[in-house]
Amino acid sequence: TYTFVDAEFRKGQFKGHTFPGTPDHTFNAGIGYSPFQSFWVNLDWQLVHDFFRINDFNNTLPSDNYGVLNLTFQYERPFPRANTRWFLTIRNLTNEEYSSFQTSNATNVNTGAGENPMPPIHVVGGMTLEF
Repeated sequence: TYTFVDAEFRKGQFKGHTFPGTPDHTFNAGIGYSPFQSFWVNLDWQLVHDFFRINDFNNTLPSDNYGVLNLTFQYERPFPRANTRWFLTIRNLTNEEYSSFQTSNATNVNTGAGENPMPPIHVVGGMTLEF
């Protein structure tokens, strides 16, 4: 999928400026494969491009673009009165250093910026039970 957003203020002090924290371009791609029945392997990638820091209403400090790759393994197992879905996901497979929430004082990055970095490569697992 590809999403383009042109989020600009229509009136007021910031008329014509892009709404902070809203990326102009977001691209998602994924591929899945089932090597045998009830087992899936999925690979998905998200690219976020062209956005300004959360409180940068003057649009002077663009945020860093980023791309994230995730890998998921999923296994479904039916039981007589319930179904289970087991999954294991490796998020940020390439160990990309990125932040989806970047702030600033709209003047400079060094004295007024904050970032909440996303975790490095990590594993999430779990099970869903349907009955």
